[in-house]
Amino acid sequence: MMLAFVATFLYVRPAVSQDAMPVPVERQFLLLLKVVTFDRSLPARLESDDELVIGVVYQRKHRVSLRTRDELQRAARVSTIGDIDGTPIRIVDIETEDGAGLEEAIQKSRADILYVAPLRLVEPSAIAAITRDLRVMTYTGIPEYVNEGIAVGIGLRNSRPRILVNLPACEEEGVDFSSRFLQLAEVTR
Repeated sequence: MMLAFVATFLYVRPAVSQDAMPVPVERQFLLLLKVVTFDRSLPARLESDDELVIGVVYQRKHRVSLRTRDELQRAARVSTIGDIDGTPIRIVDIETEDGAGLEEAIQKSRADILYVAPLRLVEPSAIAAITRDLRVMTYTGIPEYVNEGIAVGIGLRNSRPRILVNLPACEEEGVDFSSRFLQLAEVTR
């Protein structure tokens, strides 16, 4: 009994292996830019902003997480897509080691979309709870995170990228995808 009690406090989320992101980050970024165009609530979100802000939640001490952040920034720099319907795109870093101060960091960044890199010690469900309160869309390249509350993810099926949508998470984050888009995605209800 005591061993089980101690084990619950010592549990550390296993590191996400490099293979957990089946689609390269550059491709994820391009898909994100396409996916966001299907969000009918986006124009209302951007009314008061002059840019689309994509926050990247990552951990500097977690090598895979840091590399993912670097690859996403590189993809944004080399992308020929510099805006969404005339709205410029800006990438901001949101570093966290244990999730402390994450809500404040997301608010300060003014992120419209939160890209969740591979993380240790921070549960995707905890991030989702924050983004639902802030009405910020979440996105990831780790398919398992979609089952844990992240709204949109990219997986792989038959060697092709597959868009994964957690519909309840989308609704709680204020994301309103068109039915045409949802027909193309793998939807969890």
